[in-house]
Amino acid sequence: MPRLSPSYLRRAHSLSPLLPLLLRSCRDLPTARNELRWLREHVLAGPCSKSLYELCVERSKGKPLQYILGNQPFGDINVLCEPGVLIPRPETEAFTTHIADLLAREETENPPPSNLRVLDLCTGTGCIPLLLHSLLSSHLPNLSITGIDISHTAICLAAKNLSWNVNHNNLAAIANDQIKFVRADLLTPKVALGASRISQPYDILISNPPYVSPKAYRRETSRSVRDWEPKLALVPFQGDVRDGELSSNNGDSFYPVLFSKAIEVNAKILLLEVADLAQAARVAKLATGTKRWDGIEIWRDWVCVGRSPCERLNIEGKLISVLGEGNGRAVICWRAEGGGWIGRT
Repeated sequence: MPRLSPSYLRRAHSLSPLLPLLLRSCRDLPTARNELRWLREHVLAGPCSKSLYELCVERSKGKPLQYILGNQPFGDINVLCEPGVLIPRPETEAFTTHIADLLAREETENPPPSNLRVLDLCTGTGCIPLLLHSLLSSHLPNLSITGIDISHTAICLAAKNLSWNVNHNNLAAIANDQIKFVRADLLTPKVALGASRISQPYDILISNPPYVSPKAYRRETSRSVRDWEPKLALVPFQGDVRDGELSSNNGDSFYPVLFSKAIEVNAKILLLEVADLAQAARVAKLATGTKRWDGIEIWRDWVCVGRSPCERLNIEGKLISVLGEGNGRAVICWRAEGGGWIGRT
């Protein structure tokens, strides 16, 4: 990380004595000024047990802003954030919004059932189920969403987020009945999963799994991420995985588990977050090899209904569409009536 020049620090101090503290984490003045404004608003909104200076010191030591403020906007909802649970990212918000937009299209000839059942694996804060409900509940009145995570801390926070957003009118009261969060280990035997409702039929399986390779975790993630966010949610298990290119060394080892779960719950749509286009291509190759899916697409960071750039990758002799702009961010697979629900044939 390049050092900041003394003149840059003096300029920051002339604007506010607190800005040099924030620059240790922000590294540029516009971002530091924004963060100072948010921190000041947080203190003024009260009650806050710490002074603005104390909060700036915490931020200077790399503590994520979301953990200091206690929340992160995510679409039309507000996600409470606490140490020990992964902070929601804007890319996750983007693909969650896009799948909801596809499912909610009014002009479709094959709409999803009103009692659509969605399973979110590795749910973390619960941000995906909560945002899906906020976007789909008016279109699908009997929607049902279950979020699963191995972390007790995550499940408790997800339940708190559900209650908080209902109480603050970000979600309809019926969300309390239509969203459930359950603690379970996806790697335990099938018989153990039945009690946690993970083996019931679901129409859609969606997941933002651990997908960062050990090497990328060490070299590419920020100090703030390594020091504060749970490694369990970022780096997949380091088991003995020998499935061609899919291995724990490149962060792919969780995806075969998710494809198996999609078969187990009879999902019609499978949507998986990935790190980049290279990983997306490997996951699409895995999907092709299952011989189960009628269609596969790769979504980049920013993809919009009806107006996204499109290219194609040749994967195992099959042309896979790559939609949107930015880096590869998600792989979506569909079969049977699932394709009609999102306007695919």
